Amino acid sequence: MALGTWSWSGAEPIGVSLLVQLLTLSAITGGSMAAVVLAHWYLVTPKISEEPLVLTTKLLMLVLLLQLLLFGVWAAAGIPGMEPFEVLTGPNMVFVWLRLVIGLVFPLLLSWMAYRTALTRSMESATGLLYIEFALVMASTIVAAGLLFGEGLLV
Repeated sequence: MALGTWSWSGAEPIGVSLLVQLLTLSAITGGSMAAVVLAHWYLVTPKISEEPLVLTTKLLMLVLLLQLLLFGVWAAAGIPGMEPFEVLTGPNMVFVWLRLVIGLVFPLLLSWMAYRTALTRSMESATGLLYIEFALVMASTIVAAGLLFGEGLLV
């Protein structure tokens, strides 16, 4: 992945940001899928410890917070080659706001809710919340990749 981002960026420093974006998209997409699979395991084996699911939801929240931080940094810095926060009002603002609210903030809230329900061993609720979170993360990943490769925006 690192070699690909380096060549896609034309050996420019923006390649580091591109690599970070692709790594975080991969981490949240794979982590969300793993959380759904793990949550299903609890439905068929109810007596196992809830700690793996609690840890997984914590990690999901951590990656989503990292993505939110990166979104803010890239928007504030105007990366790539824009005025600060121009991405929020530019021609792609609908997709950028979709990525921010529906793709980052709402999944973070759902991951927190899944974490809280996993603590109380309400595994059916945690599974349902993680399904919704996974669907939103998948859609958000598609939007982020489309903005990245179609418009050159890091969000």
